[in-house]
Amino acid sequence: MSVQISLCIPAYEMHGAGAAMLDAALASVARQRGCDFEVVIADQARDGSLEPVCARWVGQMRLRRIDTTDTARSSAANLNRAIAAARGSIVKILFQDDCLGPDDALQRIVGTFEDGAVNWTLCGWTDWRDEGAQRHVVPRLNPMLPMGRNSVGHPSAVAIRRDRAPDFDPAFDWLMDVDYYHRCHQHLGPPAILPEPLVLIRRHGAQHSLRLDAAQRRAEVRRAMRKHGLGRSPRAWLYYLTRVVLLGHR
Repeated sequence: MSVQISLCIPAYEMHGAGAAMLDAALASVARQRGCDFEVVIADQARDGSLEPVCARWVGQMRLRRIDTTDTARSSAANLNRAIAAARGSIVKILFQDDCLGPDDALQRIVGTFEDGAVNWTLCGWTDWRDEGAQRHVVPRLNPMLPMGRNSVGHPSAVAIRRDRAPDFDPAFDWLMDVDYYHRCHQHLGPPAILPEPLVLIRRHGAQHSLRLDAAQRRAEVRRAMRKHGLGRSPRAWLYYLTRVVLLGHR
C-alpha cells in the first residue's frame, strides 16, 4: 500500500514528560483523514517509557518505532534517523510535544505538493502555552534567519519532498531549525506557505531549548555566521551584539 506522507517524530523521555506528550501527539494524528500516511518514531528514550505508548497506537495507524538509543543524543541526529526511515514521497516533521490541528491537516499539506514546482512547505501554527495563552503565527523567511531570528517557528511546521530533504546539522542544537530552513531556501527555492494553523506548538517547562545557557547560544550563532559566510556582514554583527549578547535570545 502506497504512503503519501511520512510523519517523522523524534522522541525521548523529555525529563519525564515524554510519554504523555507523545500520546497526545499520536491522538491528534489518529484523527487525520483524507490521505495515506505513516508514522515513524525515532525513540531515544533510555528508560523505555515510550514503548508502551507506541504499542497502544500501532493498531490504529501505520506506525513504526525505531530504537535510536545508539544515535548521538541530539534532536538533529534523531530526526535524521526518522527521515532516513521514511517511505512516503513527502516527509512531515512533528515533534512529540506538538500536535496536528484540524483533521485534514495532512491532506492539506499533501495537496500543496500537487504543484511539481513545490519542494517544501511551511504551515501556520498556533502557539499553545500551558497557561492557556494562544496566538496564531504565519511563517515567513527573513535575511537574519540563519543567525537565529526565527520568523518561521518550530520544525513541526515543515513538510518536504523526501528525495530533496537535506539532513539536519548535528553541530547545532539551538539553531538546528533556522539552519535547516536557510539551507532549504538556498537549495530548494522558496517554500509554499499555508497560512492556516495546521499545527499546535506546545510551550512548556520541559522544553530542551529552555535548558541551553547563554554561552552555548552565543557559540552557535558565531558558528552559524562562519558556516553561512556572514562574518563580514555589519548587519549580522549588529544582530549578534544586540539580540544575542545583550538580550540573550533570538
